[in-house]
Amino acid sequence: MAERTGNDTAVIARLIATEHGWTEPARRLAAAHASSGGRTYLYEFAWGGPARGEGVGAAHLADLPYFFGNLHQPGVTEFLGDDGTGPAAAEVARQVSSAVAQFVTSGDLTGSALGRWPAFTPDDRVTMVMDRQSAAITGHIAERLDFWEAHRADTAAPLDSIGETVNPVQG
Repeated sequence: MAERTGNDTAVIARLIATEHGWTEPARRLAAAHASSGGRTYLYEFAWGGPARGEGVGAAHLADLPYFFGNLHQPGVTEFLGDDGTGPAAAEVARQVSSAVAQFVTSGDLTGSALGRWPAFTPDDRVTMVMDRQSAAITGHIAERLDFWEAHRADTAAPLDSIGETVNPVQG
């Protein structure tokens, strides 16, 4: 985790909150869907821009301008930063929006513009990590997510308030 966070306690707290509150539950939902026979694809949008701070990663909903090819819309540069709307970002947006269109029309992503993307299964747990160089990763951060899954009941109450501590909602 240190290579991603630089040992910044606020960044570590955000990463823990993200993995505990979003990533592990998403993986659990993907496993349930796949186990019931549904074709399932799991992704992590990892492109974090300087507008959000180094080490923070992608903010919630940052993937939407990429999914719909809307990097040029008003407010996107302020949200994603110049790097999030530049030429490299435009290429990622092209790949991501192409994959979305493929999924909508065929329900299959095995040969998407993002590269080889096998369906998620509870055994392989393949996650497409969308970034400058996207890749389908088997068991992506599995050790950490397995920890959160195994200790969900023990950690839920203390960690449910971490977002309020790290990033309080302004009223």
